[in-house]
Amino acid sequence: MNASINNINERDAIILGVIKDVNISKQTVRDYFSTHDVSFTIRQYYRYLKKYNEEGVKGLYDRRSEGNAKKFTSEVEHYLIGLLENKRELKVPDIRSRLWERFNIDIKRTAINDFRKKYGLERISRFSDAPFAGFEILSALACHLGIFDVWSTSCKRMQLFL
Repeated sequence: MNASINNINERDAIILGVIKDVNISKQTVRDYFSTHDVSFTIRQYYRYLKKYNEEGVKGLYDRRSEGNAKKFTSEVEHYLIGLLENKRELKVPDIRSRLWERFNIDIKRTAINDFRKKYGLERISRFSDAPFAGFEILSALACHLGIFDVWSTSCKRMQLFL
């Protein structure tokens, strides 16, 4: 494995060393990892090996400090803030479909919930102002069927007997 080790950091040198040692050892990767103290997992080894074979030493460069590919651009953030300030009752699937329609991006449920918490825009149920809405429906039905008249007539009769 020809590796230009002139401009690589310690992390990349360790990864290259393990790749080289596994090839030289004539052991399987699993056996090598079980007999040697390696600072990363077998799964990571295969990822590093694939990147190294595709891109060389540049493929091993640690890009975590550059951040992930963020879907929440400032435009998306401003849109979501405006949307959720005016329609806090929207459910996550509704928000996801609006983002897909407008920006053609698919954002995970957890990312949307984290965004809501970050900006204090948690979902509020539409019926939070009317906690007794079910009772109101039953009352209207009872009034329509005349049950209140029956009750009041029954109460008047009971008072006559008392």
